[in-house]
Amino acid sequence: MTYDNTQRPKTARELGIMHGFPPPPDKRPTNSNWDLPPFNRWSFQNTRMLFPTTEVCRGDRNPSSFEQADQDLSAVQFQNISGEPCGFWQFLDETYTDGFLVYHQGRIVFEHYANDMTQKTLHLSQSVSKTIVGTIAGMLIEQGVLDPDAPLATIVPELAQCGYGDATLTQTLSMQSGV
Repeated sequence: MTYDNTQRPKTARELGIMHGFPPPPDKRPTNSNWDLPPFNRWSFQNTRMLFPTTEVCRGDRNPSSFEQADQDLSAVQFQNISGEPCGFWQFLDETYTDGFLVYHQGRIVFEHYANDMTQKTLHLSQSVSKTIVGTIAGMLIEQGVLDPDAPLATIVPELAQCGYGDATLTQTLSMQSGV
């Protein structure tokens, strides 16, 4: 099966989203459409221009460097959610993937960017962050460092005065806190 990438989704720039000054009203993300296609092609990389955000510092240490071991993944084939055969590049296009990285056994084996994204482009991470935090928390629970039944505010005191104040770590990780 060969994949015709001329059918790939258009970038935000190609769609004219937030292009020109001022951009036409029908090409501007709003509070009600920013996370919907086609506006999310632009807004996921420009969230800071739409909503108040804060920068989270990486700390004082130098960033880790990762060994590269590039591999060609274009031959990877699987069934998509509809049960149809799907190739790797087709999957990335059909899911509107802006950035994709495969880290395996201490090495980056694949890295790809689309929709005008680069290694340095900021991007909304949503559930990616949840998955990383949940994985790390699970490892720390397994090691006995974290108590899954502990009130979240004992782990992160800054959350004591918000909606998470009475939730346990388990309730928060399983999204049962009511927030």
